[in-house]
Amino acid sequence: LKGIKPFEAFFAKMPPRTKIAPHSDNLNYVLTSHLALELEEGKCSITVGNEEKYWKEGEMLILDTTFIHSTKNESNRPRYILVLRFWHPGLTEEERRAIHVSHAILARAAKGM
Repeated sequence: LKGIKPFEAFFAKMPPRTKIAPHSDNLNYVLTSHLALELEEGKCSITVGNEEKYWKEGEMLILDTTFIHSTKNESNRPRYILVLRFWHPGLTEEERRAIHVSHAILARAAKGM
């Protein structure tokens, strides 16, 4: 992702022997990247659409979480990844600003309720 900077970064821990059910983030303007930090290889995977990928420590996966996706940790250890979120490279700067402003308005409205 040369020249593209993340707008959000966080660590995600998945406990042993757990699953996250199939879902969509419904954010077609964002791409998500997972950097596997600590896990039992061959036991931790993510399925996006019909494609299942296993995380490997030190390797990065980039995915569009608009598609239905799910995860599983079939190991006896927690799985740790670094999650980075990027604006979709097809967005213009003006579109990014408009999305940012609309999110700020919605957040303010939710606080007022």
